Amino acid sequence: MTFETRTYQSDAVTAVLDRYQKGQRQLLLRLPTGAGKTVISALLIHRLLRLTGEKKILFLAHRREIIDQTADKIGRQIGRNLVAIEQAERKAEASARVIIGSVQTLVGRLDEFRPEDFAAVIVDECHHAYAKTWMDTIGHFGAKAD
Repeated sequence: MTFETRTYQSDAVTAVLDRYQKGQRQLLLRLPTGAGKTVISALLIHRLLRLTGEKKILFLAHRREIIDQTADKIGRQIGRNLVAIEQAERKAEASARVIIGSVQTLVGRLDEFRPEDFAAVIVDECHHAYAKTWMDTIGHFGAKAD
């Protein structure tokens, strides 16, 4: 199932992909509450997977509710078998193309993830990204916060 999108959501996906294809890797997409950021993420991930070959996408979040909701929406867009959760007792399958991860869990398991296997890291609620656990996790995958 794919989502019915609003024009601004399609425009946001196109804008991010255009910049990604030009080599920009540190991008910020800011929208108000209720604008459909998770739907935009699902649409963006769907398109990124087509561009990145066999590489994976990591979506970082900090709360179980967000992780579960995000996994559900992305799974509905790309197929549930391609999405896995890495959080506490939940371990992502190696075959997953998209990993929805708890930063609190991932920071302790970074040695289990090869940065070169990932094309992008998407951060939910990026205002958290300057906390040490977030910076350590994001930095492991090659993105240095400025």
